[in-house]
Amino acid sequence: MRVYVAWGLVAVSVIAATSYFHAPVPRSLTETVCKGGKGVALNQQISACSDLLADPAAGGRSGLYQQRAGALRRQGKIDEAIADLTQAIALDPTNETAYVSRGDYYDDKDQDDSAVHDYDRAVALDPSDDTAFNNRGYAYNRLGKYDRAVADGSQAIKLMPRSAVHYENRGEAWHNKGDDDHAVADYSQAIALNPTYAIAYRDRGDAYDNLKQYDRAIADYLQAIQLAPNDSVAYNNLGCAYDNDGDNQNALIAFNQAVKLDPDYTLAIDNRGQIYARLGDYEHAIADYSRVLAQNPKAENTLRRRADAYGDKGDYAKALADYAAALKFAPADGALFNNRALVYGRQGKHDLALADFAEALKRNPKDGTVFANRASLFAGMGKFELARADYDASVETEPTAEHFRSRADFLDVRGEVDAAVADYTRALTLNPSDWMAYNNRAVARVNQGKDALAVADYTNAVRFAPAASRAAVYVRRAAAYLADGQDGEAVADCNLAVSLDSTLALTYSVRGRIYAGKGYDDLALRDFDTALRLNPKLADAYSRRAEVKRRLGDEAGAAADFFKAKAGS
Repeated sequence: MRVYVAWGLVAVSVIAATSYFHAPVPRSLTETVCKGGKGVALNQQISACSDLLADPAAGGRSGLYQQRAGALRRQGKIDEAIADLTQAIALDPTNETAYVSRGDYYDDKDQDDSAVHDYDRAVALDPSDDTAFNNRGYAYNRLGKYDRAVADGSQAIKLMPRSAVHYENRGEAWHNKGDDDHAVADYSQAIALNPTYAIAYRDRGDAYDNLKQYDRAIADYLQAIQLAPNDSVAYNNLGCAYDNDGDNQNALIAFNQAVKLDPDYTLAIDNRGQIYARLGDYEHAIADYSRVLAQNPKAENTLRRRADAYGDKGDYAKALADYAAALKFAPADGALFNNRALVYGRQGKHDLALADFAEALKRNPKDGTVFANRASLFAGMGKFELARADYDASVETEPTAEHFRSRADFLDVRGEVDAAVADYTRALTLNPSDWMAYNNRAVARVNQGKDALAVADYTNAVRFAPAASRAAVYVRRAAAYLADGQDGEAVADCNLAVSLDSTLALTYSVRGRIYAGKGYDDLALRDFDTALRLNPKLADAYSRRAEVKRRLGDEAGAAADFFKAKAGS
């Protein structure tokens, strides 16, 4: 944010009088109107300044040009305003504030190098002008010269330590430099100086979001919105924070509001499309991506996301068409070949998929994600040795938590449980908050018969899992508790799962097992009935309900359930 120089603003009231003759306007009134201020229309101000400039004998001409420039800028006539400031400077090369103003106007036109040049002249003329340092720092920030931006911000603060704007601007430079701890400190100081500074709250939210302190980011965005309810950017950034925190529903609400406030805000529309896609609502996702592409047909990332959505929806022809179009814009983008390969794989066109994976690896031979995806294809084709080789390549080229986890999943399915547990542990060393690694290692622990260790892993999975996934983790922990003989804890977890998501059939099946084991047959039957209503193919629930029915003497019902269990297994 820049600080604009206010040039001689005087509050005046201009009263129109009806007259039958034209009396000359007193020069003093013309000078007052030229200065502008409350009650003076911009056209009146410009006209008054022009009248004064038309008089060759008028004094203070540099200032008159500067005053007219300010009015022209407020009308959006930036080029004319710059021309007037150039005249002001030509008449008085020591007019320091004219350099600052022209620098601001160059900045309006994204001519930041020219802006810096003018701020340089202003600083040379008046090294005590904190505004010149602040605004030059802003221009350096836009030019990506963050160290210079920080230095100028520091000098502006030294000259004017009570300026919230100076702290805000230096905070933005720290943020863009990647030093969000310093950014938070500066934004906090700006807020301490001005507790109603909405942009400082929003920008501090951005810094907290980068630091993965999502609760604090969300709180700051909400405060920014309370102070500036029409700030579409704050709503968009709030949506991103909710998204990063795994809260898709609140993210969707925030993005909806951002788009409502600014229907042409393509970034928010694209972000909303990504949430829809994550929720499996591909129709709305595709509609949002199409809306973005209508404004910018060359938005390659959006085109790729729409292709992904078409592929996930099963509309493979449109997906392939979008990938082909995106490749025309970005033929060197290996990710496009990778994603198209995934669609070919779903179609069972393995040769085409393998060819695209090969093209992706030509463009980036060290892309671990491509190796992992090709490994998954090989595994699905039953080519386990090739799959293992690619999983190995994925962790060698990119030893990320996700790639170790993917190889661990493969090893677990192949029965190499100890090796799988070792890879999950490597994944967690790299990313201690990887909830899926905890969850999947817990599954492997169960396969090892180590139920207590499984419970511990599920507990960490619950801690880090996004809200939408916690119910399923509670159910799995309940099953581990049950296997470990902790029936009370198992029931408590099932109850928690039901409170979070009442549509998970497995929850009722697990709780039914517990009730059946304790002889609470009515409660057990009720839970098994609910489980099978939600998922009629749940073979285990049929088997266990059959056992309860047999115990209650319902042989016919038991026989029917045993038959369904066998048919569904």
